[in-house]
Amino acid sequence: SSVYIYLGLKIENMEKREQEISKSLDEETILIVQNSWNNVRSCGIEKVGLEFFRNVFSADPEVLQKFKFRGEENVYESKALRAHGRMVISAIGDVITGLRDLRTLSPILKKLFQFHEHLSSGVIDNRHFILIGTQLIITLRQLLGDTFSDEVAMAWIETYAFISSKMQ
Repeated sequence: SSVYIYLGLKIENMEKREQEISKSLDEETILIVQNSWNNVRSCGIEKVGLEFFRNVFSADPEVLQKFKFRGEENVYESKALRAHGRMVISAIGDVITGLRDLRTLSPILKKLFQFHEHLSSGVIDNRHFILIGTQLIITLRQLLGDTFSDEVAMAWIETYAFISSKMQ
């Protein structure tokens, strides 16, 4: 039995769980994620987007170089970053809303992956998925505070693994 520590959570049998997760999410996981997403939205999409990208760029400053707003004097005041953050967080919300409709969701996720793969000259690897997933979870934990329990974190980790498996 393998044990992983991810964001402070002890996860048993992760390989087996990833195989199960890639097929479907259970109803309880979907409900937890959708309910917590309602709390995220109440923080304001723009604020969530800014915090998310602040975390991404802090964790890996090279990622900033992939964006058009990279040269702006105060990137966190950038209208372009704010617009991009709103777009990304809105897209995440659309995915979370559509978790029960895989026939519609899967092609959208694949197109999203292909779009980003094209932008990055075909170089999207597992490191990028881990970076984005980790920073999303960290952002949610920062914004939701005590309501972002270990159970909620685990539901988001499973959901992100599921979404990532459908993108590639």
